[in-house]
Amino acid sequence: MRPIPSDYKDSCKKEGYDCEAEVSWIIYIDANSLYPTTMCMPLPIGDYTKVHLHTEEKFQKPGSQIDEVKRILKRYGDNDRRGYMIEVIFEIPDHLHDVFDYAPVVKRVVEHDDLSERQHLIGETFGACTATPKLIPFLGKHTKVLYHTGLLKFWVESS
Repeated sequence: MRPIPSDYKDSCKKEGYDCEAEVSWIIYIDANSLYPTTMCMPLPIGDYTKVHLHTEEKFQKPGSQIDEVKRILKRYGDNDRRGYMIEVIFEIPDHLHDVFDYAPVVKRVVEHDDLSERQHLIGETFGACTATPKLIPFLGKHTKVLYHTGLLKFWVESS
């Protein structure tokens, strides 16, 4: 392990963190609370089917499939015996960024330019890991991702 530079140690202590002290606790943040949520709801047990949005001509008009998804979201309740995973493509407009306490996550590799100078210093000090895909909060464009009906409904109602 590399020695910790003294300027980094001083910087940490000024911010209230002593990097030389023994770690006595960790912070665990369950950002989307998946486990407790699923324990309070009916779980899928089989009979999975792929449901296609209507293909009749009246549903081929622009926006008609979105209207059908809105109907599904409106009818859905957390205790329903039938649930849906809906594949969506979306982007959160800039004026709604502050509405989302927890941004939707996306699987991607964090690029070198996405990191701050401080993060680079930490990586150089302790050894940076190889780039691997991670789930990270992201307010940009999401393409062909599956979301549970309850989560989509929450986002639509929140905005």
